[in-house]
Parts: sequence; structure tokens; C-alpha cells
Amino acid sequence: ALPILNNLGMIVNPAGPGDHVPRIERNVRTIKERVRCHVTTSPFNYCKLILMWCVLFCVQRLNTEVKTNNVDQISPREHYTGVKADFVRDFSIGFGDYVQVAAHSETSNDTSQERTVGAIALMQTGNRNGSVKFLLLKSWRVVTRTSWTTLPMPGVVIDYLNAKAAAETQQIPKDPVFARSVYDNVITSDVKLDN
Repeated sequence: ALPILNNLGMIVNPAGPGDHVPRIERNVRTIKERVRCHVTTSPFNYCKLILMWCVLFCVQRLNTEVKTNNVDQISPREHYTGVKADFVRDFSIGFGDYVQVAAHSETSNDTSQERTVGAIALMQTGNRNGSVKFLLLKSWRVVTRTSWTTLPMPGVVIDYLNAKAAAETQQIPKDPVFARSVYDNVITSDVKLDN
């Protein structure tokens, strides 16, 4: 597999167990710093599910940045996908923003059904429409939507998210410490993904 990847222009340099790879270690450190920034400045406490999405969001955003040592001056995402980052499409919402999104993808004229529901922004999907993944607060499901309305986060939502985080057996502090994963301490969730 390594010769195939090398032929595709991906230079693979395998390292043994315990070997230090400074470039990778620096990237991991940067991701940890970004996640800590989100956790400490958030108005609500993170549960494991939101922390997991925060890590994914930070990695996605780091991949849209042009690296200083890059000769061609394009981001890793653009290099991989061939799609240039667009400010309006790719940076229209931040992680953890409170929004109202369409409740259902089906159209209904029933006036008793709610048209929008509260959600927390997770991350962009990376498609050309600028769709975003949201965590619905009422059903605790992850959905993808292309349109939304950003609103100030109400106190009841903060209280609700804090209660969700407090109900977990392992609390995530405002200044989390990251360590190598231990197999019996892997984060799992029962979240349902919808489209």
C-alpha cells in the first residue's frame, strides 16, 4: 500500500512505536489548543458528544488554513478536494452557535406542528451548498440543514445543555486535559444521524 500512496504523491514515512514525529505532535498540540479555546469560552458545559464534534470542527477548520511551509499556498482541504474555501459558504457559522432550523424536511400545512426547532451548530458538511450539521436539542439527533437562523443563546438552552453534561458519569472540565486513549475510556454515544 505504501508504494501506491507514494506514487499518488503522498509521502508516507512510517514510524515505530514510541518514536517521536515532531510535525504530527505539533499538529495534535494545535488541535488540543483549539478545542480548549472552545471549551473554556463556551457559555455551557460540554458533554462527551459535543466535545467529540468540537474536535472534528477544529480539525476541519485547521484543514482550511494555508500552512506557512506550503509552497503552492493552498490549504490541505483545497489540495485534497480541489475546492477553494469560500467565506460565506464555509465560515458562515461557528461551533456551538444556537440556531433555529426546519423541524422536518417534509412540507406540511398542519398548523399544530412546529416549523422550526432549536439546535446547536456542529460543523460544515463540506458540500458546495454550505450545509451544516446541527444537534437538535429536543430529540438529541444530528441533522444536516442548508438554511438556519442564528439567534442569541437563551438561558434555558444553557441550563438544558449544562444538565445534559452534568448527567454524564465523566464530567468534562472547563480546562480539559487530553491524554492518550485508554481502551476502557473510549467515548461512545447513542446519537442518531439524520439527513
